[in-house]
Amino acid sequence: MLIALTAISVYACPLRAQTNRTNIPTGQSVPHLPNGAYFVFQEAPTPKQARVSGHSQIVLAYDRRKYSDAPTNEPLTYIAIDPNDYVPLIIDGAPEMRKDGEGKSILSVSLTRTNAVRAESFTRAHLGGRIAMVVDGEIITLHKIRSVIVGGKLQITRCQDNACEVIRAKLVD
Repeated sequence: MLIALTAISVYACPLRAQTNRTNIPTGQSVPHLPNGAYFVFQEAPTPKQARVSGHSQIVLAYDRRKYSDAPTNEPLTYIAIDPNDYVPLIIDGAPEMRKDGEGKSILSVSLTRTNAVRAESFTRAHLGGRIAMVVDGEIITLHKIRSVIVGGKLQITRCQDNACEVIRAKLVD
């Protein structure tokens, strides 16, 4: 998530999450992750390097090739996310898609009232940090939190190729 909400201005880098056992550190099972914007602890080239000691976390593999025109030989990136520190993507009304001046997609959504309050405290606490947009157990994009989201209006910006469309389609299903 890449967000320029009416408060979360996130810069997106589309990535694919692999959530099978081979991408989870030994001894952990694959958890169910609700759709949401999750705080990113760290990104690294290996699962072991992505782990951050002293924190509850899930490490997922991401492959930018799924939702972008990344080179076919681009290696996976491993992302450590906090499964407890996130904003649920439960929306109020239909999401809206449009293009910016460069032809990149902008997805606008309104969060439910409860999650709007949660989004404000989350973005305030992590301003300048990174979030992973997780939908159906997969990280679709990564974003930088550029501003505090007030009122629950969220813009996921700079989606390349079909990442914003994938998020939109999965949120309305």
